Amino acid sequence: MTTLTLQQAVRNAIEAERCAAEFYETMARRANDVPTRHFFEDMVRVEAAHGGEIEKLGRKLLDGSIPERADSDVSVIETAPEWLKAEEVDIDEAFEVALECESRAALFYDAIADQFPGEGARFFRSLARAEEQHARTLGRALHDLRNPDKARLTLGQAVRNAISAERASAAFYRVLATRVSNPSAKKFFLELVGVEHLHATEIENVSRSLLHGPLAHRANIQVESVETAPWWTFDDNVDVVGAMYVALEAELHAARYYAMVASQLQGEEAEFFHSLARTEQDHAELIRAALAKTAIAAA
Repeated sequence: MTTLTLQQAVRNAIEAERCAAEFYETMARRANDVPTRHFFEDMVRVEAAHGGEIEKLGRKLLDGSIPERADSDVSVIETAPEWLKAEEVDIDEAFEVALECESRAALFYDAIADQFPGEGARFFRSLARAEEQHARTLGRALHDLRNPDKARLTLGQAVRNAISAERASAAFYRVLATRVSNPSAKKFFLELVGVEHLHATEIENVSRSLLHGPLAHRANIQVESVETAPWWTFDDNVDVVGAMYVALEAELHAARYYAMVASQLQGEEAEFFHSLARTEQDHAELIRAALAKTAIAAA
């Protein structure tokens, strides 16, 4: 029996995310209404970005050494093939599909983490916790959809959650700035503190034209989990490249969260949160581009 290496396990995880993106792409084509199709299209982008992020962090962990292909069938790790047989899928069922997929992925990554010591275990345990976090968010959204009279997400509450999440992100970066010793990394994190506070203000200002009811006084979710990164991605000696990877992970988390919120709203309200998701995705792409330039300069 062949022993699974950490390098191969990382490649299998990357390919599992790619298969998840392809699965959601197929589900999007089969959707029978616009909200459901948009939800699956958002999930395609999220899974594709997650796969790219796993590859970048994996190469950092393994000093660039990753096999070219998976060594086993990874197509069912973060997919639910049985749903492909359904003739129609509505938005309620779309959340159910995604919840099932995220839960399966969390179990898989936890099982892989058990096979490695040290950094390898932390890498896959972090992936499992991220998938569990996504599953919890989907689960809450699904509960709200099925209990509209009991817990319906209002725009006022969604906006307050977003504002609080951006401020929590600023606090996260401020803590990182106090922890790192590298001057360039410290400067990078302090600049992000200002960016996140500015984004919070922009969200509040732009949302005023959409709000027909009151803005909620406080968030009703754990906002610290929206736009932060797993703590294993850095240490106190992180350099500016490591700092950029932390920020990249945080931006991708935020994009995924805002896309999920958008799927619970309609019309202009949904588009507002889709635009927030696109903004976070754009931020992530800018960081990717900066990382690519850094790599070229170092070569």
